Amino acid sequence: AAALAGRRTLVYLGLQDREHKPELLLHMLAQVRLRVPNVVLVMAGDTADEDQRAWLRKEAVRLGVADHLVWTGWLSRRQAWAWVRAAELGLSPIPRGEIFDASSPTKAVEYMALSVPVVGNDSPDQKLVIEASGAGICVPL
Repeated sequence: AAALAGRRTLVYLGLQDREHKPELLLHMLAQVRLRVPNVVLVMAGDTADEDQRAWLRKEAVRLGVADHLVWTGWLSRRQAWAWVRAAELGLSPIPRGEIFDASSPTKAVEYMALSVPVVGNDSPDQKLVIEASGAGICVPL
């Protein structure tokens, strides 16, 4: 991926639907790029909601991070994992709430299985997996 050459690479693997709050990643990226100007975030995945997709792209422009993003769209598992392996960190923000709090931290486990450290939040099972494995850190969402 030529877009990653010489860049500090972060990856988010997953759905970009409204309920997953992917805009949080754009806000995070806006802060990180102030300290790490060569950062790039690979958004590996997509949403079936065309309005959501368009809004995310506009939000990236508004926040000044459009040049720090790679939007892959839908990928096969093999393609997605190639992007993950190219990253220094895997991001796993799981919105808190009744449904997500009961979900399995699949994304974090996939990052770990691919030897990519995880930065996730304190969703109950995710926090347990990250802390028990020592393969990343949990931060407030």
